[in-house]
Amino acid sequence: MNISKRLLGALALTAGLVAAAPVVAAPVACIGGATSTGDQPWSYFTGLPADGCFQQDKRYSGFTLTGTAPTLQGKISFFNAGPFDFHSVNWTSSATPLDTTFTIGYTISVYLPVNPATFINMVSLSIEPTAGTPTTSMLVVGTGGPYTATSPSGGNPVDVLTSGSPTTLLVSQTLNGTNTNRITSATMKFTENVPEPASLALFGLGLTGLAALRRRLARKAA
Repeated sequence: MNISKRLLGALALTAGLVAAAPVVAAPVACIGGATSTGDQPWSYFTGLPADGCFQQDKRYSGFTLTGTAPTLQGKISFFNAGPFDFHSVNWTSSATPLDTTFTIGYTISVYLPVNPATFINMVSLSIEPTAGTPTTSMLVVGTGGPYTATSPSGGNPVDVLTSGSPTTLLVSQTLNGTNTNRITSATMKFTENVPEPASLALFGLGLTGLAALRRRLARKAA
């Protein structure tokens, strides 16, 4: 009888622990699939869950807007070229060209369960004007940073190399538009160096050899 009571008590305790365990859900996929969200209104980005959304192996979260941009819309895109993956966030207008000054904030990070061996090694900034000479600038905070840059209208993208192998960057991008300096679009691009399969295979062989050596030394010590 005592054994049964103890067993029932243990089962009840186990059930309580299981019930109390938090359920951690994976972030939702960004709308539009693996390559592009398409142009989405600002309300889409502010309506994302607290942990944002992911595309390919990048997570985007914490979107904020300081200033006024009533027709703002954005697009998250991804493409691969050789040993590099390119992830970009493009801001434009759903109606007239952007003609106000405002700052967009968000976080981009490597979604490690998908791709644990990579990091962001370059950030690029560019802008296209409709009229005048608007500019866009960035302040990106992360390992090895902060990283700052200002891109002139219609010029070549401004590339900033990172250091310290960052996997998370806090982005603050300011678009400087006015009545006479209007913006067609502004883009932040994040470049990720993808390890080659051969390198990963060699790394795996190295770990296997290290494990074998440890077992051999353990047997000798015994």
